Amino acid sequence: MLWRAYVWGRFKEPKSKASKAPVPMHPLLAGFFLAWRERTKYAKESDYVFPSVKLRGKKPLSASIMVQKYLRPAAITAGWVGSWVGNFRSSPLSS
Repeated sequence: MLWRAYVWGRFKEPKSKASKAPVPMHPLLAGFFLAWRERTKYAKESDYVFPSVKLRGKKPLSASIMVQKYLRPAAITAGWVGSWVGNFRSSPLSS
């Protein structure tokens, strides 16, 4: 469940009713998150799923760094990238 939004380095309440609505998660993805929790340094219930290591887990990883360091390299490795749109509001992959 999403309690807060992290936008431009600040925590905010989600604006719309749709933003507050639960999002279903596939069991396979839940398994990946559980495996991630076993490997991460920040695994407490109150910790962020993707914390900033540079900030010692006190803030979440920014969207741009997540794309740059993790999502784009993974997409390239998987052969999914023709061109990359690094904006979460639009499709991250286009051909």
